Amino acid sequence: MRLALIVMLLVASSLAKNQPEDAGAAVFLGPLSAKLGAPSADGLRMRVILTAVADDPAWKGVFETLRARGYDKVISYKVGKVAAAFRELKRLRPAYVAVVIPHDQLDVNWHFDFLERAAKLDGDPFVDFAFGYITGATPAEATAFVRGIAAVAAGKKKLPRTIVEFAPVPKPYGPTRAAPHKVAKGWTTRGLWHKHDDQDIAQRLSKLKGVGIYRASGHGMPDGIDHGLSGRALRESGLQMHPALYFSGPCYCGVTSRWFRYRNGQAKEERVAPEDSFVLSLIRAGTTGVFAGLDPDRGETNHHEMEHVLVTGEPLGLASKATYDDVVVAYRRKALELPEHRPGKGWPFRDIHDQMISGAACRALFGDPTFAPVAAAGEDPFRAEHAWTKKGLEVVWKRGSDVGKYWAPVDVLRGEGGWTHRIRLRVDLSLEDARRVTGCRSVVVTKDGETVPHIYATAAVEEWGGEGRVHLMVVFSRHLKKKALWGGRSYEARFVLRAGR
Repeated sequence: MRLALIVMLLVASSLAKNQPEDAGAAVFLGPLSAKLGAPSADGLRMRVILTAVADDPAWKGVFETLRARGYDKVISYKVGKVAAAFRELKRLRPAYVAVVIPHDQLDVNWHFDFLERAAKLDGDPFVDFAFGYITGATPAEATAFVRGIAAVAAGKKKLPRTIVEFAPVPKPYGPTRAAPHKVAKGWTTRGLWHKHDDQDIAQRLSKLKGVGIYRASGHGMPDGIDHGLSGRALRESGLQMHPALYFSGPCYCGVTSRWFRYRNGQAKEERVAPEDSFVLSLIRAGTTGVFAGLDPDRGETNHHEMEHVLVTGEPLGLASKATYDDVVVAYRRKALELPEHRPGKGWPFRDIHDQMISGAACRALFGDPTFAPVAAAGEDPFRAEHAWTKKGLEVVWKRGSDVGKYWAPVDVLRGEGGWTHRIRLRVDLSLEDARRVTGCRSVVVTKDGETVPHIYATAAVEEWGGEGRVHLMVVFSRHLKKKALWGGRSYEARFVLRAGR
């Protein structure tokens, strides 16, 4: 009896070490299945349109432009019924999907359901294709949106290498002079920190010429930035932002129609008019890609997405997918399950971590996911080396004091409602080698040679395009006396992953 009790306690202890909310345990999401993954190697060249308006003549210009961009397959679905479309996506296993959708059919519940389905095309929990929403206040505005993207992609207009950051602040200043960007070579940054409720902000922005990227900070609602630029004011101003990209930090600024407000602890369904929607006004203003949230989000995420685009030069859809990859790794579960807002019901989040993770999942790209308007202009701060040893797969990351210049080390998903630091690595392997990875054996992080305690150590494996990826992350407590990745001269992280055949 005593031996049985000991065995039960050992089993219980072993299971506890794998619980997602156990901050002290290393969680492994895997191993990879022997079945085919998504996207396939052939699917890396495949571009698919997913839509419920394929037969609507008002959207003809959108489809013609996307076909010219290489989207030669169309998957149609009926509103509210997407299961058959996802079965076809599972059969085709493409890498890129353009979702052509009227503004009043898109909301955060639709988006979360879409992400869950997109993560189930193969056995790993990661979203299995890069995608972007093509929409507009009218089909004509959606058509102008994709044509503006196509013009830049064809080289008819280049993206200027200046970033303008703006937000309402108590003590306004700017526009500042152009200064070199901290990590993107050849790029400059200007700031326009304006007074609250400035009625001339659109006009002041219009005077800043040669802008390639706008990045907004502050709080927000579906109709605009609190005490700042509104969707209606932007639309009425006639401000032309083409060919710039836009990275939104304020909450709700990606809402195109339905959204959910909580009053007295209960969800209430509301709608923003198309002429007031901030993101629809950005599309009308000629942006060629918008990253924004369909729900409350954390502004640090827009830094991650912008930095990803600047550093890698990859298509915009892969920057958006990188956010969803972070969601999966922070979620620490073998299947992606996101909350659903229900009118008259309470908060759908388990805890503050769940809320922060869903805040990243609600981020969306509005635009063509294959569009790559920026050449790589920086160095990946989390580039790591790996080798097979008797212990398994050893992954080693080393970096100097310059890591503090980057936004990539900032984590909000496990930051207990604030932010802290993280180490977030990705190692690309052959599919055969990735399938050998069966667990996480040990993680050690040092700062100037001294061990730094970490939490939420996570390892996960993904199949992408016929190859394998190992995702790794550790988070540091907010309660450290000094932020983990500031103030040091040298940093090292060493992961040892179990391997088997």
